[in-house]
Amino acid sequence: MPKEEYLETIDVPAELTDRPGFLLRKAHQVAVAIFTEEARHLSLTPPQHNVLSAVARFPGCSQSEISRAVGYDRATVGAVLVGLEARHLVRRQSSSDDRRLKVLTLTRQGKELLQAAAPVTKRINHRVVEALSADERRVFIRCLAKIALSRKTDT
Repeated sequence: MPKEEYLETIDVPAELTDRPGFLLRKAHQVAVAIFTEEARHLSLTPPQHNVLSAVARFPGCSQSEISRAVGYDRATVGAVLVGLEARHLVRRQSSSDDRRLKVLTLTRQGKELLQAAAPVTKRINHRVVEALSADERRVFIRCLAKIALSRKTDT
């Protein structure tokens, strides 16, 4: 199978361009760089945005539930939540069912930030896949979701 011409222009050992893990990592680096560039004015990182989005989608959930939803370990989510709380974007409070359990909700500022991030996120998503045709984008997203969501990981 002949190499695609774009692979020949990259300064990467040829044997690495056949490794899905390597290519996924490189694609992730591209996505993070685009996110950083586009969302700089929001002072928001990809993990912060992911956690905010999950809390918005599942208000009243616990830190463990958010960890599972975004695929980060509890310690990482805990560190992200500390920063989001310091910025008054997320509120942690005791559950009415179990006082030992802390539940998460977005503050007004958190909702406003997510709303401001929506058009930015749309631009980021477009830029990440802009090298692909419309048909390739659909297939890529479908295949990537199949890989990413088909296996349960230990987080």
